Amino acid sequence: MAMRRWINNMICLAFCMAAGNVCSAQFLNKEIDFDETADFCADVFLLDSNQLFLLGSGIKFDTFARQLQWLRYSLPGNSVTGKAKLLTVNANYGGYFGKAKQTLDGSIVSSFTLVYYEETPQNRGFAGLIKINPYTSDTVFTRYYTDTSNNFEIVEEVTQLPYSSFVLGGERYYKTYIPPSTGLLYKTDKEGIKLWRKTIDAPPSDLGTLIQSIQYIGNNKLLIGACARDYQVSTGEYVARPYFALLDTSGNIMHSRFYANGYRGYGNIYKDKNGGYYHWGNLDSLIDASQPMSGLNHPGYVARLDDSFNFVWTYVIYDTVPSPYHSNVKNVLQLSDSNYLVMASHISNDVSGIEAKVMKISKDGNLIWQHRFHVDTGTYDCYLVDAVERPDKSLLLVGEAKNAFNPVPWNQDFWLVGLDSNGCIEAGCSPTGVVQLPPKAVEGVRVYPNPTSGAITVSVPEKGTISIVNLQGQVVGAYELQQGNNQLQLPSGLPPGIYIGSIHFTTGQRQSVRIQLMR
Repeated sequence: MAMRRWINNMICLAFCMAAGNVCSAQFLNKEIDFDETADFCADVFLLDSNQLFLLGSGIKFDTFARQLQWLRYSLPGNSVTGKAKLLTVNANYGGYFGKAKQTLDGSIVSSFTLVYYEETPQNRGFAGLIKINPYTSDTVFTRYYTDTSNNFEIVEEVTQLPYSSFVLGGERYYKTYIPPSTGLLYKTDKEGIKLWRKTIDAPPSDLGTLIQSIQYIGNNKLLIGACARDYQVSTGEYVARPYFALLDTSGNIMHSRFYANGYRGYGNIYKDKNGGYYHWGNLDSLIDASQPMSGLNHPGYVARLDDSFNFVWTYVIYDTVPSPYHSNVKNVLQLSDSNYLVMASHISNDVSGIEAKVMKISKDGNLIWQHRFHVDTGTYDCYLVDAVERPDKSLLLVGEAKNAFNPVPWNQDFWLVGLDSNGCIEAGCSPTGVVQLPPKAVEGVRVYPNPTSGAITVSVPEKGTISIVNLQGQVVGAYELQQGNNQLQLPSGLPPGIYIGSIHFTTGQRQSVRIQLMR
């Protein structure tokens, strides 16, 4: 697969160079390491035909500080051409971006939340707004909006109003927990200076409200998608129920709709080119009845709503082939042809870890194509969270990829995927209903007993080697493997803990296994 993809890319590059054109960015599957952090990608913007701008955050595991970070990426050279970060004050601070927007002057503006972990068990969150020049990576301004009552405030998205002022949406948690939380709105001038702060409660107001999405849709109207957390007595869980509202630009509610049952999720909603709105979330119904308390055990869906927030159609993201899987919609974007690009997770019962699922849904709610993606390097948890459409209709998607078997804790990088207009990552794939699986695990590999006191049997279908690696990345043991059962004794001086057995076969295949040592 990897060799075939490389050949296709070389053919594409040769064709484009011969024609004097810039080669399309399709057929990409690349991890981007910002620095020695666990990297989380939030947004991507297309600056021109050859440059991307990515925003995200990173956790440094020596201090556990989460920093806001961004970078420019050159598509022809597949390289980072500039990067910067907003450092937190000290190890007790951590920050993350909300949903960003490109402003009328070409800058990138994003809400963000800065969390301060106090010495007490309680913590404090500050709402913030940052404006960045994506072409130089310089910060234009950074604003912090502190709550003098020491409540916890988070902001999820920002929208730009006429005359370049901004409105941010999010949530305020009260330290008294009465009420548990309210929806939060900030309005600022074009320089990010606060003009007012308001709160909004979805009915019933005693359950807590979070504004997840906010969009200026013209005619002095703001569209917000929110949720109210509903307590289920039968299961003892809090369920997020969608709440939609139209506000004027002063933050007053003009029209709203709350769904008390049938649907759950954070209420993401945006103006639809086809009229009304599009929205995504999860259904109340269970995929696997044996796991009623699993938050991922509810089918994801994409829906179109009319102007009164009534559901017109719902496309449920659920499949029983090869086995039932849990799903969660990460993001939905409307493409230039008015159809919908859906980014979801795929947690299958027969594949370890999480795959990214990308779908195109028609404006009438029918499947056009779907694919699943994974990085080539054996990473097991993969998410795609945002995308841009290029003028040639090809797609560039970003997210993060985490190698669950890498000995460095939370080794996670930005992930960039380039597809053609049919969602294909290689030439010649079928556009309809194709499922691209990751490389299959080598069958017949067993390590037992596991946990072990030191003696293990490694059963393999062919010859190879196994390296025992600790969580600091140090190789603490290496052994030759013959086909069949191999009795091995781990070094006597190893402390108890988790180790990684990295198996390399003579055929070039690889397999990693976790080994728990108990003394």
